[in-house]
Amino acid sequence: MYVSLPFALRSVGVVVGFGAVALIVLVHRELGVYFSSTLVIRPEHKLVTTGPYRFVRHPMYTSYLLLFIGAFLVSANWVIGASGTAVIATLMTVRLKREEALLI
Repeated sequence: MYVSLPFALRSVGVVVGFGAVALIVLVHRELGVYFSSTLVIRPEHKLVTTGPYRFVRHPMYTSYLLLFIGAFLVSANWVIGASGTAVIATLMTVRLKREEALLI
């Protein structure tokens, strides 16, 4: 289950992981009252185009991908890397289609 990774690469994983957590916090702060764990459009809803949304269409998913990459590098465990990739792939194929349909 484990792969041999040099200490420097595992250290990069720590930086990537902390960066991902910081991005998650920033995304939540930027969304404010519009954050929801369920897919819902409120009557007063507006499209957020500031902060990380200025550069990436789905920064929350990007941050989770970075978090899984960081966890894989730190742990040097391919199961963590594979499961993280599977989670992100599922989100991107299932949930993003629904989100895009709501936004259009």
